[in-house]
Amino acid sequence: MGTIALVDEHGTALGRCWCQFEGYLSTQYTQDKSFQHLYDVVAWNSNTAKAAMLADIGQGQSAEVYHGEGSEFPLSVYQKGSKVSLQKSSATREEDKKRMLHLVCGTPEAHWEKKKPPADSHAYNVVNADLRPRYIGGAIYAVCIQRDVKHLKKYLGDFPEYVNVGIHGGLCGIHVAAEHNEVDILKMLIQAEANVNAMTQDGSTPLVLAAQASHEEALNLLLKARADPNATRKDGYCPLHCAIESRDIVLAGTLLDAKADANGGPFTETPLELAARLDEAAMCDMLLNAGAIAGRAHTRARRESKVQGTLIEAAKNDMQNDVLQAMQEESAESVFGARSRRPSATDLQVVDDMGLIAEGKKPHKKRH
Repeated sequence: MGTIALVDEHGTALGRCWCQFEGYLSTQYTQDKSFQHLYDVVAWNSNTAKAAMLADIGQGQSAEVYHGEGSEFPLSVYQKGSKVSLQKSSATREEDKKRMLHLVCGTPEAHWEKKKPPADSHAYNVVNADLRPRYIGGAIYAVCIQRDVKHLKKYLGDFPEYVNVGIHGGLCGIHVAAEHNEVDILKMLIQAEANVNAMTQDGSTPLVLAAQASHEEALNLLLKARADPNATRKDGYCPLHCAIESRDIVLAGTLLDAKADANGGPFTETPLELAARLDEAAMCDMLLNAGAIAGRAHTRARRESKVQGTLIEAAKNDMQNDVLQAMQEESAESVFGARSRRPSATDLQVVDDMGLIAEGKKPHKKRH
């Protein structure tokens, strides 16, 4: 069915002629098969004490496959693989390399012992061009982590179509640049048309990561490149939530100016509720001014959720506009904050009656 190359965490074998020749046989000599001959690479990672596979997914592409938490294909192997060169590879026996190069070049076997293989050949380039791209996505990610602008420029120049290829967890170079505020690298990636809305496995976009780490420069660059300010992680958090969680009112304001939804989407905790829970009164005021609804969706208790939801529904039906206005004028701390008073029995009875009215029913008699 295929070939599995087993390498150490440094990718030592990838610099050896026999390993590259094996790759050549697996990818070139098998093209007349009725099925695809797979060429997978498995590497050991001493940091995680686990092995990970770079699996052949066809058309010269590979994808990282790992089993168990923390299993990651080593970045050093990605970088080593991106530079494979059959003609520059090493061999313990020079005569072995000589014969392999002759075979690849198509030299008649009768001349193998008499002639030296050519120093350069289109046939070598074909082999290299088939093997290198399998590692490019991870190599780009690696140089972004290493802040290696020189090699990143070379990779993006030679392999521009691989700028959005991710590694484990869907991570791409642009995620690294955003998370660590590497502005020069981020600019290069954006110019190379990296996907500014690329999502990791947990749904994090570069904008989410920049907001989470409170990186103003990276966040502004991404917004300028039209990153979506409302893209959400799988847990429902959007960039605005992350800026609030970082207690960064400047970033939160920048996101709101970029049309981030002040209500944050349909999930358990709105940006306003998060700001109130963190006792960020100024943030709450800003969100209310940006259109955040003071009683929206879910709150810490089911009963309070019913209170607020009913108030909003009533307001929409022009039944209790004065109540909504009073809620919005009241400071967020008094509505949601940690120091807010608990609703009294009377409060809850009023709300229950409002709920009945909103449903077209009569309120309880003799209660108030």
